[in-house]
Amino acid sequence: MSKEGIEPIFRSFLIQGGDHERQVKRYEKEFNYRLAELAASMGEDAKDIDWQRFAGKLARKHEPRLQDKTKQGRPLKWGMLEKIFLGLDIERRTSKGYTIHAAIQEIAELEHWIKFLSTNDGAAILGPDRVEALKKQYTVDSEEVTAFITIFGNLQNLSQAEFDHLVKTSLERN
Repeated sequence: MSKEGIEPIFRSFLIQGGDHERQVKRYEKEFNYRLAELAASMGEDAKDIDWQRFAGKLARKHEPRLQDKTKQGRPLKWGMLEKIFLGLDIERRTSKGYTIHAAIQEIAELEHWIKFLSTNDGAAILGPDRVEALKKQYTVDSEEVTAFITIFGNLQNLSQAEFDHLVKTSLERN
């Protein structure tokens, strides 16, 4: 496709009738040819162009309001559910007299949290690093944990083994 623009239609009182019509036809022919070339360059079948799909492709490419804002990269490991379970796990232990740090240290040694915190290639993260990773995700009195405890307070009535099983199965699904 030519990178230069299409030769314009000359408007003059000297150009009349057939000359003007030939210029218009030439312009339209060149415009349609280039439009078909552009559609083909964007994946359309040159012999059977779906003009509506092509218009959508052009619009998405050039109009910010139609562009996909999906974030690129690997998915986040820590979603709201994981943060809520961590907060509940810490809350359960602090209500038994643990300090937050001691609760996090104990949680960092649980098999399901070790597995969850492992790297993408399956390598386990060392103990002190697991503690730091959990501390980083825990926010005292976070709105999410407070709301979750309010709504699902009966989880506090589960035994520690039942709660650990619930957390383990939830973390394995993600």
